[in-house]
Amino acid sequence: MVIGAANAISYFVLSDGCSNLLGWKTDEQERIGFPFEVWQRGKTYGTNLINFSAFYKNGAVGIGLGLILGIVAVLRRSSLNLSAERILQAELASVDLDQKSQPKSQSNQTGNQFSLGGLMVATMVVAAIVAVATRLRPDPRVLGAIFFFAPIVMIGITMLPRRWTLNFRMAALSVLAVSSIGVAIAVGSGLSMPFDEVLMGIFICWTPQGVIGTLSLVTWLLWRGIREAPEGQ
Repeated sequence: MVIGAANAISYFVLSDGCSNLLGWKTDEQERIGFPFEVWQRGKTYGTNLINFSAFYKNGAVGIGLGLILGIVAVLRRSSLNLSAERILQAELASVDLDQKSQPKSQSNQTGNQFSLGGLMVATMVVAAIVAVATRLRPDPRVLGAIFFFAPIVMIGITMLPRRWTLNFRMAALSVLAVSSIGVAIAVGSGLSMPFDEVLMGIFICWTPQGVIGTLSLVTWLLWRGIREAPEGQ
């Protein structure tokens, strides 16, 4: 994940700008690759568009980093497991308090059941996104909004409501993500952008946000587990 995010971020470091990524067609020089360059616009490495030698080297760096972090996790597995147990117990306790505060008729309902209300919400979200997409004229600023702000908006919509279950959050996030990618492809098509360039923009802009968000969440959970640990542990 870290190496994938580093390769995505390398686009903004190695390239002349992001105008081509958004469909402005300014013919800026574009490159991707960390720690080794794996792609450059208009360049072929022998008969390939991708430098597979550098690609495998980057993969080896990722595997090496994963092994190092894995060894650290194995060495600290006891304390990490204790932190995970404390966090889980705290979450279960908060869920129990929420259920006790609800009316009896609502507290007896399980959050993972299929409901007509959930279906209506999902349908309304998809319909709203499709309606907006059909009325948007092809504009690079729309692509920029999807590339740079859609992940933050989607996570905020799905994670802020406290009474949603994890399964419902994941389902809603999946619907929003697929719909946003569809809108990006439609706008890119209107800008005469190849399909794969739109997907490259999704990867370049969404991957770092996802990895940074994941690492921030894990760091916060670890800090929370250490803070709530009894003295001497």
